[in-house]
Amino acid sequence: MALTRTPPVLLALVAILSVQFGNAIAGSLFDVVGPLGAAALRMGLAALIVCVAVRPRVRAWDRRTWAGVIALGIGLAGMNALIYLAIDRIPLGVAVTIELLGPLAVAVAGTRRWRDLTWVVLAAVGVALLGLDGQARLEIAGALLAAGAAVFWALYIVASSKLGPRARGVD
Repeated sequence: MALTRTPPVLLALVAILSVQFGNAIAGSLFDVVGPLGAAALRMGLAALIVCVAVRPRVRAWDRRTWAGVIALGIGLAGMNALIYLAIDRIPLGVAVTIELLGPLAVAVAGTRRWRDLTWVVLAAVGVALLGLDGQARLEIAGALLAAGAAVFWALYIVASSKLGPRARGVD
């Protein structure tokens, strides 16, 4: 099945599962390679998968496409490195909950109708409830690293939305 025919909900579900399972697996590698080593392994594996599965024609890319690819790479690398550093300091659920503020901020920025904003607010409340743990003591450095990951996730989403149409020749 071609990606253009894949239902968006299915693509979103696969992306969410990939992010969450990737974070959990990477967390188990921290003792062996450290958080930054786990991020590097994940990024390297992702690059290999893209090169094999997509086989991009990089020689045909113009400057705007390269700028988009670089922004996308910075967003992805920053998001992974900072979330892994955060997970090393604070619980996984709390770190990912804080990180989800990035996509929520992008959703709020793109909202044009009150009904859509209502769904974003409900999602934000859900994220806040998931992150609340009266027993855990939150390390500020870990929370700030997770917030930094949220910023890079927002960059990743924006860069992806701008690069996607260019890569398909829609511009």
